[in-house]
Amino acid sequence: MLGLVRPGSTVCDTLDRAFSGNLLDFRELSGILREAAPDVVIHGSFPRVYGSTADERLELARDGILGAAVLLEAARATGVPRLIHFGSSTIYGGGDNMRESQSLRPVSARGAAKSGVSLLIQQAGMEGYPAFDLRLFRVYGPGDRSNGFIVRLLNCAHSGDRLPIAPGERRDYVYAGDVFEACRRVCFEDLPPGLALNIGYGLEWTTEEVVALAERVTGHKVRVAVGGFRHRSWEPEHWQANLDETERWLRWRPAVGLEEGLRITNEWYLAPRKFQACAV
Repeated sequence: MLGLVRPGSTVCDTLDRAFSGNLLDFRELSGILREAAPDVVIHGSFPRVYGSTADERLELARDGILGAAVLLEAARATGVPRLIHFGSSTIYGGGDNMRESQSLRPVSARGAAKSGVSLLIQQAGMEGYPAFDLRLFRVYGPGDRSNGFIVRLLNCAHSGDRLPIAPGERRDYVYAGDVFEACRRVCFEDLPPGLALNIGYGLEWTTEEVVALAERVTGHKVRVAVGGFRHRSWEPEHWQANLDETERWLRWRPAVGLEEGLRITNEWYLAPRKFQACAV
């Protein structure tokens, strides 16, 4: 596996070969793609900000939208056979039974930027280029980022620290291994260019239900601070994927339930590890 990474990234340790480059430099990216000659490009880079300030919103536009546009054009110019973008369910704006055909109604600047990239993928597909948009829901699993909810939950379960929560929120959690399998199928299936697919579990859990499962898996009581996590005004209460189109095109359904996924993630959390990187 080859990778284009930021200088100094620890993800390099998992790759057969790592290229370091500027995602905004068309010529540099084109040169890297010609040298690497990949069968497929999987684009998962995106700013880790929500767009709460002007600087963050500009970063989302520059590094998020423009960066994806430059990579997409470089892939097309160098004849990369296929490009897969790790998109986001934030483009929908929330709700239950969210479908790929519904209008995009992002309620955050991050979701708006993700929507922009999704439209670029769709437009490239209309011109016949095999680019695909995987709209990820709440991904978790080994390798998850340290400030993600699941890792913070496990940390509090084992340390006894209080976990601030916003009660009643519902989210659709999908295990990283299932995301990998869906992505693998997109690499090889005969799909219409520009296709967008939801990658979630198809069910939603409340924060309290996830905490209860973590207690069962770890054997520890989690001390929660109800209301300690301020509910963001743009965060809807419901967030659930409809997977009909994904099952139709990929013949894929998630295989790992939340309790099993938490058990695997807890084993990873407790094991000595060399580095920690975002799962997707």
